[in-house]
This record gives sequence, structure tokens and C-alpha cells, in this order.
Amino acid sequence: MSEHIRTFLASVDRGYYLPNSKVYLDVSCPQNSKFWLNPALIDRTLIKAHVSTLIAFHTTQIMATRIASSPLDAGPSIVASKFRFDPSLINTDSTRWNKSWEKALRSLVSDPPKRVLDLFGDSLLRIIPQKLNVQSLRTIRGIKDKLHECQSMTINLYNDLNKGGHFRTAWMLLDDKERKKHIQHGLQEACECSRWKQDARALCPEITLTKISKDEGRAFFTWINEYLKGLKDALPETYFVPNEWWERVITSRGTSLVLTESMAKFMTLLRNEFIAIFACHVGMSLLKDFAQGSPGMNSAVDIMNSDPLFSSFVGVALESTRSKPIIRCENCTKSPDMIEGNPKFKICSVCKSRLDFVIHYCSHACQKEDWPNHRKHCGEQKISKKLKGTINDPYWIQPLMPDYARTLNVPRSENGISLDDLGFATMEPSHPYSPALQRQVSLLNANKQVDYFLFDANDRPICIFIPDTFARMSFRHMRSVALSPEPMYGVAGLGEHLLKRMSNHPRLSRHLILEQLTKEFGDDTTANIVMVEESLLDTLNPESANSLADSSFVERTGKSVTTMMAKTIDGRKA
Repeated sequence: MSEHIRTFLASVDRGYYLPNSKVYLDVSCPQNSKFWLNPALIDRTLIKAHVSTLIAFHTTQIMATRIASSPLDAGPSIVASKFRFDPSLINTDSTRWNKSWEKALRSLVSDPPKRVLDLFGDSLLRIIPQKLNVQSLRTIRGIKDKLHECQSMTINLYNDLNKGGHFRTAWMLLDDKERKKHIQHGLQEACECSRWKQDARALCPEITLTKISKDEGRAFFTWINEYLKGLKDALPETYFVPNEWWERVITSRGTSLVLTESMAKFMTLLRNEFIAIFACHVGMSLLKDFAQGSPGMNSAVDIMNSDPLFSSFVGVALESTRSKPIIRCENCTKSPDMIEGNPKFKICSVCKSRLDFVIHYCSHACQKEDWPNHRKHCGEQKISKKLKGTINDPYWIQPLMPDYARTLNVPRSENGISLDDLGFATMEPSHPYSPALQRQVSLLNANKQVDYFLFDANDRPICIFIPDTFARMSFRHMRSVALSPEPMYGVAGLGEHLLKRMSNHPRLSRHLILEQLTKEFGDDTTANIVMVEESLLDTLNPESANSLADSSFVERTGKSVTTMMAKTIDGRKA
């Protein structure tokens, strides 16, 4: 199979498994029991017992870790005492408890790093003496062993959740309230299960409900993916989550007699134990809602079940889209988080006042260095480098947009984009068109209402029109890609639709259509289209095979967009 076809199948079948591939969920339970699961469809009546067994298995592991990880005799919460809030609110008013903790964390992060050490110094000395003895060495070894077990369990848990892309799709379809519920559960359980109880949270200021639930769920999804990657890359060793603030805290000890190197390692273990327990319990909370149901999860599952193929697209799209553009320096191209101190960026005041156009610079030095380039247009024209992800990038909302797609010619006007104008790519000298394709492009440019031209045995043109709006948009997107430097994804989708709809036309045949497309796009066109046809048939669920077998991928996409848009909106309102 060519790389182009792999890319196409990955895009149309993201999270969608072929029935013949025997995908199963291996939970590594005793006796190596395995449960068959169709990841394309979430049938709660079918998998509830299986997922319940997973829950029981993971819960048993968690409880075993909790029992082995008896709390340290550190006394009352140091942080709660310093910032004067009641730590027992975790059980009676978790919202207020979390707000108090986040306020305390903001204060701790803004303090000099050494002050954090001074806060915990006396407590640490009660647990780990300055001169290590056998008992303290056992304590440190025990924490490291249990941390490693918890990290391994977290990998297994998210492997279970990620089968078929369900975790990604469900997480992105949940509303903010539901996502925050799962994150809050993880924070509370981490505070209850950590050896240092709530004070362990003070070692992880980057993990707060506010930070990790922002950007409509993408922040947590990004964080957990990076965390899981770190866990897997570190195997078989224990993973320690890097963090600049924590490094400053540890190195600030200097020659302190209060915090020895052993104590620094001990605190690092406690920090990573908290993180592992948090990640694990967020996953457990999601897994339980999958199996047992909840008002928020039910609406997401209904959407996923209504059209598994398209719902996987929704998950990918929602995950990869940005909620707002990023800021980058027009000169050095860096964003604030790439510069030490996270500086406040400046804008060109002339462009802003005269044109309401924003050009960012990280410093006066960068603005001065870029002036020879910018002065030509300053205050006169809205011209920038259109850096990826910035407000001036037409595709800022889709950071993963490939470079070839950015070359597609999409005419814009004050009234938006006309559908008749979609579907044309900018020609590049490095990608010459065949004579047959040049003819096609010429006809399409002269007749923009037509979606494609096919030719009969006597070379007479037949105009192809796609009536459904969303199906037409999908087809024209594929047509644009087919005319780009990386055409095969578009050619495969375009060709599959034309064969499905036009092979029985009185003046056409399957052979004629494939012959024309081969002349236009190259010798491997037929093989690639056939491969896609067969693969798309394999992805149909038995329940939907009869109704969808006669539909092309373009038509299925159009129908799915129409129905899923309404269901997604209704599901989020519920």
C-alpha cells in the first residue's frame, strides 16, 4: 500500500478498526483473560460487564497501592495552616476547597523558590533525617517502587481507554462541567491517596483545575498525551515529570543543611506520586462513566454511536483546533512561552490605529530589526508573514493543517466564501499537470458551478453536479487536494465518489472513468482508488452496511455533517 493511501485511510478511518483485524482489549488480568470489543461502536449493554471487570481490576490495583502507601507522619496540612483554609472542605465543599488550594498555589509559585523549601523543611526532617538510616532508605525505596507500579498501571489504563480513539472523542464531546468533574475527582483522589496527603499538591502547581481544564478540554488532552509519552519513553525506568519551577526549587537549596540531596529526591518522588495518582484517577472516573453512564457521558456516547466513523472525525477535529490564535514575534517568530520570563509582547501601534491590524514583537530590539521589512507596509497595507497559528494565519484554528493545503486557492470576500469558488489549487512549477488534468482545470475554471467533468467514449463532456451542500463541500475539498502537490488523498476520495455515482450512466462505465482519472493523475490512480473502495466497505458496521453500502464516502460525510452538527449542539446543551 502506498504512503499516500496510508495517509488517506488514516484520515478517513482514524479510530475506526476493520472487523477482520480482531482488535481486542487485553487488560492483563489474571489468567490473561481477554474481552472482545468493537471500538467503532459503544454498546453499553454489550461491554458493560467487560468494562466493569476492567474497573474492578484497576481499582484492585489502586487499592493495593493505597494500602502499601501508608501516609507519612507529617502532621496537619502545612499549606492549609499557612494560608488559613480548612483542608476538610475536600469532603464537604470541594469547589471552595479547590479555590483555596489554587489561591495558595499561585502564592507559592510567586514566592522565591527557597521559601517553598523553608515552608516544608521542619516537616521533612520529621520524616527523613539529615543522616539517612535504614528506615528512611526503606521509605524512599518503597515510594519509588510504588510510584513505578502506579505509572505502569496508568499506562495500561489509558491504553484501555484509548482503544478505538474513544477517549479522545468522548473527552472532546463532553461539556466543560463534565470534564471538570473528572479532573476534580483526580485531584481529590490524589490528595487522599498520596503519602503526603494534601501537601503533596503543593509540589505540583502546574496541575490545577483552572489550568488543565482550559481551552475546552484540549489542555488536559495535551497534558495526558505528553505524560503518557514520557512514561513509555522512560520504560523500564521510573519517569520524573520535568518542570522549570520545580527545578528552581530543588536547586535553590544550595548548601542548606535543612534540605539535603536525599530530601530533594524524596520530595521529587512525592511530587511524581501525586501526578501519577491524579492521572490514574481521572482515567478511572472516565472509565466508570463509560460503563455505568452519566448525564454528561450519555449524550457523548449517543453521538459516538449515531455515526462512529464521523464521530471519530469530530474528536480529532475538536482536539486539534485552537480556540484562539497564538502570539508570535514577527521577527524571531518565538511565542511568549518560548522566551524566558514569558515577556509581554508589543504591537505595531501605527498598524493597529490606522488599519486595526496586529503585528506582534517580543521586544523593541526585534521590532527595530524587522523595521526594514515592515516599513514598506506599515500603516498602509495589511501585510504580515502570516506566521502559523497567529491571527494573520488564515488557518490558525487548525495548527495541523499541512503545508500543501495552505496553498489551496480559497477566494474570500466581505460576504464570505462562495461554494462555487471552492476546489481550486494554486499551480506550482514543481507539480506539473498532465495534459488531461490541464484540460479538466481549464473547464472547471470556465464553469465554476460544475463539480467535475467526465468524458464519454466519443470524448463528449458530462457535467457532474453534487446536490447536497455538505457533500459538495467535501468533494470540492478533495478536488482541491487532488490538484495540489500531494494529490493522492484527494484523488482517492474523488475517484471513489465518481465511480459510485457515475459508473451506470448511459454514456459512461467504470472502465472509462478509471481510464480518464489515470490520464489525469497517473498510473497508480486505479490501484489506489480500488484499495480505498475495498477498505471503506470493510469499515461498515453490519447494522449500517445495507443503508451505507450504496453511498460514497463523500455522501456519507455530507450526511454525517448534517446530522452530527445538530446532535453535537444538542448534546452539549443537554
